[in-house]
This record gives sequence, C-alpha cells and structure tokens, in this order.
Amino acid sequence: MSEVEDEGFQEALAVVEAEIKAFDDKVAAEATSQAEKATALYAALAQAFKFHRDWAGKPPYLHLLENKKVRATARGTKASPYIPTLKAFFDPSLDECSPTTDDEKKDKARRQKAISTYSAVLDYASHESAADVAEFIANEGGIETARVKWKEKRDAEPDAVERRRTASERREQQLKSGLAKLQKGMRTALPKMPEFKGTTQLAAIYFDNAGVAHYLGLAERDDSAKALLDKFLISHGDAPKTDVNSATATNAERNDLDKLLALLSVGAVAHPKDANVRIKNGKKGCEIQASHGSYDTCMFSATLPHQDFLPVGTYWFGANAIGCMKRLAILGKHGAKFTITGPSKIDGIDAAVEITITDYQAGIAAISAKTPDQPWDWRDVIPHTDIRRIAEKDGVATITYVSTVEKMARIKLINAWDAEAKVEGDFATWLQSTLGISKKDPNQRLVKAISDGTRKTTMFRITEKDWTVLDSKGDVTTHTFSSPIGAAGFVTEFVLGSKDILPAIDAVKALVDGGSTTIALVNKLMRVQCKKGSFMAEVFIPSIGTDGRHQAYTEFDSPFSQ
Repeated sequence: MSEVEDEGFQEALAVVEAEIKAFDDKVAAEATSQAEKATALYAALAQAFKFHRDWAGKPPYLHLLENKKVRATARGTKASPYIPTLKAFFDPSLDECSPTTDDEKKDKARRQKAISTYSAVLDYASHESAADVAEFIANEGGIETARVKWKEKRDAEPDAVERRRTASERREQQLKSGLAKLQKGMRTALPKMPEFKGTTQLAAIYFDNAGVAHYLGLAERDDSAKALLDKFLISHGDAPKTDVNSATATNAERNDLDKLLALLSVGAVAHPKDANVRIKNGKKGCEIQASHGSYDTCMFSATLPHQDFLPVGTYWFGANAIGCMKRLAILGKHGAKFTITGPSKIDGIDAAVEITITDYQAGIAAISAKTPDQPWDWRDVIPHTDIRRIAEKDGVATITYVSTVEKMARIKLINAWDAEAKVEGDFATWLQSTLGISKKDPNQRLVKAISDGTRKTTMFRITEKDWTVLDSKGDVTTHTFSSPIGAAGFVTEFVLGSKDILPAIDAVKALVDGGSTTIALVNKLMRVQCKKGSFMAEVFIPSIGTDGRHQAYTEFDSPFSQ
C-alpha cells in the first residue's frame, strides 16, 4: 500500500478505535450508568459512520477488513453497506464464529442482532442526512427506537407495501388452488355438519386393514393446525408464475448471465460455500462438474445439450466469481444484456472468462435511486482480493473473472448399484414433506431428527422395503415402497447433511427437464440422478462418518487431466 493511498487512514482509524475503547471501558465499569453507556455507544457509532463514509471501498479500508478477516461485502442485495465496517470495529471475529452448543448459537445470534441493529440505525441516519449521528440517535430516542422507526419507514415505502400485497395474493391463490383440486378429486362419505357449512376443518380419519375409512372427529383449530392445513393445501396447489430472472424461469426467457448462473447453481449442491465448477461446452454437448477440493463434499456431474449462449471451450468458476455474478445479475432486471465472450484462457493455475454488459446505465441509476446518498457501484460487487479486470468504453463494460483452477473431487465408477428407487408419487411427496419440515412444525422430534446436532445431519435406515428417518431413540418416520428397491436382505444406514437430498433433486430436475429422477444406493454412497435420453445430471453424496464423509469412492482429478 502506497503512502498516498494511506494518507490520513491511520489517523482516522485511531479515532474510531479510541471511541470503541471508550465505549468498551464504560460497559466494563460497574459504576457506569445506562445513560453513560448509551452516550458512549452513540459516539462510537458516529465515528464508525464517518470512517465508513470517508474510506469504504478504498484499498486501505479493504486491507483492514482482510486483516480482520471480515467479509468485504454484506450478504444479500438489501443488506446495509455499513455491516462490514461495524463488524471490523465492534465484532471482528463474528464472520469466523462457528458455534457448536446451543448457548454458543444463542450468543452468535445475539451478536448478529447487535450488528444488524447498529447498521439499521446508521442507514436511518444516512437516509435522514444527519449532520451529527450521535445527536441524531439520542434525539430519536436511542438505538432500538431508531431501528423501529427506520423499519416503519421502509415498510411504508410503496415497493415494500407492494411486495407484501403480492405475497399475500400469491399465498391466497395457492390456498384456493389446492382446495379446489382436493374438492374435485377427493370425495369422502363424512357426516353432514350444518354448523360448519362453508368452513374448512381438519378431520381425523383412520383406515383399517381392509382399507375402510373411519371418521374419528375434527382436530382442534389452533395455530399449529392452521399452519398444517395451509401447508397441505399449498402442496396441492399450483405454484404462481415467477419473473424471467427467477431460477424456475424457462431457459428461453433468461438472459445469458442468468443462463450461466442456472448452470453454476449446481456448485451450491456440491459444496454450499466453496465449490469449483467446470463447464466444458462442446459443439455437440456440454459437460458440467462441480465439487470441492476435499473429501467433505458432494460431487455433481451432468451431460447436457450444447449451450448456445456459451462459446465452445472449457470454463472454470470459483465461489467468489459465482457470488459476484449473482450480485451483478441484478442489472438484468433493469434491462441490461450480458454476453459470455470466452472461452476461458488458462494461465498457469488461473482460468479467466469474460462477460460483456450493455444497456446497464439505466439499471445503475434505478438501483442508486433507492440510496441517493450512496450511489450503487457495480464494481463493488467484486471483492478486491479477486483477480479481475474491468474495461468500460462507449457504454459497454467487459469484466474478466479469474478463478484458481483447483483439483476436483469425483466419484470412482461403480459397476452395480445395490438398490434404486424412483423419486415420484408417494415417495417424492414423503421426501419433500419430511426433509422439508419447518422448524416451527409441532412435530419437534422429527424437526430435531432431520437437523440433528452441530453438523446438521440426518440419519436414515434404508432397506429394500422402506426408508426410515432415525434419531437416538429409534424410528421417527417411515416410507414403505410399493415394490422392492433392492435384493432381499438389503439394508444400509446413511448419515447425510440435512440439506443434501432435496437440493440435489431440485438441481438435477432443473437441468434435465422432464427426465426420470431416481435415487440409487451402494454401500456408503448415494446417487441422485435425472435422466432423459442421452442427457443426465447426477449428484453423488457420500455418507458422513465421525471424521467427515466416507472416502471409499472418492478420488481427485488433476485440473488439467481433461
């Protein structure tokens, strides 16, 4: 860092750190009143606010975040820009905190809420163009009161009101659609009850061994029963149409960057935070691989048609580049057009791919209009630690993303699978309703079994006849197959991540539209596959042991082996 870049930075940093220390000292002193602590906090926030406005985005600021191991960009497109600064001064270890016990999780949640509250107050002060932030907070009635006022202001904005109205209409539409389908397709001989005319009730029905239904009565209408009914109706209804930039939009409706991101989304299935994705686009077809350079990974593989938006060649994408492109894609919602201008160029261990953007100025103006005091700069979505180049000329921007070419985990070939089940009908419904259970569901034992312990794992026992969720006390819930899925006597136990299977099913079905989806098993390995003709997408999920995922069927590719 040059002296020019650093001029005045250390002095500004010292001022903020002095105010933070003064606040910490007030908190630690037993004789300090709450009013004195509050005043010290307001002063510290005011200095952090000034520091952010003067230095955010500049090289010395970014080096400060890097040294403190604080993420330079807050998660979420609507996140406050002040969050990284506040973490750096008030809680620099927050990003690397990995709680294991319930108390540690509660402590992290409390720390996250504190940073979120501070950032909301600074957003409010910025929106109101406060000349003195400390005085502004005091006049508003304190930190919590200011946060509530800011939330009320945002909730009253036309966009927020419209979002709530749309969400309410969408939910009502799904409820009506689900009810209409059930009324049309299910006729049962239940007692007539005139007092309930025109209402919807939860009824308990028991089916005996002969398949005869016995009406047992009406369930009590409490909040949990209502939530269960809504979930049941929505599952039978038609999902509302989404906009063209959503993950479920057809490929023809997406722009080129959205098409690329749809392919890259498989990286999250392989590894939620740090996957490598390799795309080999040929003249007759496209191959995709995704994994992480360690055994603690799932492995994704796909053989798809040629992708006409992507020139022929081999492309590598790391987690940082994928994250940046997701942030950049917001311009597409305002009319920006993207062109992938590769193919990639591999130089040593680095691989580059170019993306050209046109018609993006209107998008920048629209996004910046929401925060006029801090215009949105699309360059900021790319962390300075990434190797990248940006060129702008005559309204056209070209971004070169560079990712490190890593080794990729892959699965060794398996000659035969011990068992295979089609993901359709009752089995598909059971997987979705069981593994997708809400944390608010009244069946807390199932909720805990699906996401047990600090690793958030789920234990299964699978035989040729059934699939059972287990916990420390035994069976929790079981699906019985209509026909055997393996040879007689087949049985295995799997321990998987609680979010392994459903995202894998969604990913393979999204890439092979209309294909047949199956889950195959062998030893400590599961394959989720969707296949249609010569095209297929599949995710390999090794079972998790005490030392991580089982390694028996995992090996690593040299990045230049193919």
